[in-house]
Amino acid sequence: MTISLQDKHILITGGSGTIGQAIAAKAKEAGATITIWDKCPSILAGVNVQAIDTTDENAVSQGFAALTPCPDIIINCAGIFTHLKPFATLELNEFNEVQTNTVGCFIVCREALRCYSESLTIINISSALSTKAIPLASAYCASKAGIDSLTRSIAAEYGPKGVLAVSLNPGPVAGSMLDRGIDEIAALMGAPLEAVRQQILAVIPSGKLVDPQEIAAMALFIASGQTPSLQGKQINIDGGFTS
Repeated sequence: MTISLQDKHILITGGSGTIGQAIAAKAKEAGATITIWDKCPSILAGVNVQAIDTTDENAVSQGFAALTPCPDIIINCAGIFTHLKPFATLELNEFNEVQTNTVGCFIVCREALRCYSESLTIINISSALSTKAIPLASAYCASKAGIDSLTRSIAAEYGPKGVLAVSLNPGPVAGSMLDRGIDEIAALMGAPLEAVRQQILAVIPSGKLVDPQEIAAMALFIASGQTPSLQGKQINIDGGFTS
């Protein structure tokens, strides 16, 4: 199926990450105007990249005020996957740092709705770990559960006004974020990197990590406006991890 996003403006937070880059590339192919908010530069040519910290209220508010044309679609990809450690050893400041996943998503969604409360599509990248917890990742699991709840709340309140809110919940995604997580777990456990990677693959029925291109394809399908009945839903893209 060919998806056209001509005349659409997509704002992608965390657009320089693995998932964000994949979505941006597909959106560009579909003809969309793309703005990326990220503290890191994008490697994708032909997109507007702004160094905006999504946890900074003033920066996000000013960023929306300066956006022209107004975004039709918001895709929140910004996030971190760190402080992977036993629950009892997790410090409050470490837990709070990971909750920036939820905080940044909240600020961007709130400012978007303040500016454009009609005919807006919001796609929040969550995680399969929001509903299926694993050891050592309590802070991350909690942050992603918060994103799911925010998404449902937006759908309930703004759905009648023409806003579509959906969360995409990938399982382990091939890319730099997972690689850093594996490094952290391996160091904590004193285990070889490959052994940790194999343990992850063993709990995925498909036996494969999630391809970022698959997440991008689903995001663009939703962005195309063909799935209004997915309002408020969380869509697991996880190779059967949550089955």
